[in-house]
Amino acid sequence: MLALMGGAPAYFSVFAAAADAQDGWRWCRKCQGLWFAGNSTAGACASGGGHEETGSASYRLSYNAPGFRGQHGWLWCSKCQGLWFSGNRERTYGLCPAGGAHSRIGSGDYAITAGSGQRNWRWCRKCQGVWFAGNQTEGICPAGGVHSAVGSGDYALNIADAPIIGDNDLLGIWSAQARTKGGLGAQFTFVRGGEVVATFGALVDFKYEINGNRLITTSDEPGKAEQSTEVFAIEGNTLQLTIAIPQGPSVTRALTRVGDPYPDVHPIIGAWRGPYPPTRGEAITRYSRSGSGQLSVPFQTQTGSYRGGTAPRIDFGASAGSVVTLRRDGDLLITRNVEGKEGTFRRFEY
Repeated sequence: MLALMGGAPAYFSVFAAAADAQDGWRWCRKCQGLWFAGNSTAGACASGGGHEETGSASYRLSYNAPGFRGQHGWLWCSKCQGLWFSGNRERTYGLCPAGGAHSRIGSGDYAITAGSGQRNWRWCRKCQGVWFAGNQTEGICPAGGVHSAVGSGDYALNIADAPIIGDNDLLGIWSAQARTKGGLGAQFTFVRGGEVVATFGALVDFKYEINGNRLITTSDEPGKAEQSTEVFAIEGNTLQLTIAIPQGPSVTRALTRVGDPYPDVHPIIGAWRGPYPPTRGEAITRYSRSGSGQLSVPFQTQTGSYRGGTAPRIDFGASAGSVVTLRRDGDLLITRNVEGKEGTFRRFEY
């Protein structure tokens, strides 16, 4: 049996270091403004209701990058979800379509430039927002009338790569590549129908081989070659594992198969659920065709919904207050939360 180190942390965090760019910004065809579509709200539009992303590309903005050569001082407004400029001499917070002035609470420092990208974006001196002047309309300004381009430079925004991610591209179990020293990490399990389960707990990757009725497992943790040998037997959907204890009686665990067995492979292939004595909790042990395996002992769990498409994301609902945007990078799944923090996950392949 593979041992674990450490205990459950007092928080549930599946993300790591902040990035220097943020995707998910959209043009609103109703007001012509720029807004962030990565949250669970469409914000407030000056034309009424929420913003609309129909017809928009996904724009990428520089985010918390002091070395970026551009105009800094642009902020996200948590009330309307729009981008507004906080760096003018009057120190005005502008006018927000949600009412009153824009908010800077929770925002990082955004920067835009007059360099390469889609040009014809303008600052509006009336509401302090940024809007697209390349159409045959000046949009609708929350300060009244249409937006103004007086005194504005010609800004350019970069369009992010936004490949379509189908729901089938997400199905399965994805494990965080970054783990704590005690072997703790996050997992996402995407199931058909749009449900996703996020867990945080102990994760141990291992290799295994079968020699007769003996199951030999070796830890994949760098710098460790911890190995264990157990006698196993499979009867129907029950896997029995027996390990000899030095100077004591042997210990047998009974695990139950999760889901249906895989056809035309060794019956151990798949996921098995059962007790894990070191934590006095329950664990899931996975065995693949390739000889790799994984032990997962979840400590904390959240359930949410997900969607694919050109703006794939996870929504944990208002109670969790968390939306996570998704993108694929080869075999990896990259997550980004509303604070711009990213995590890298790899799918477990049976």
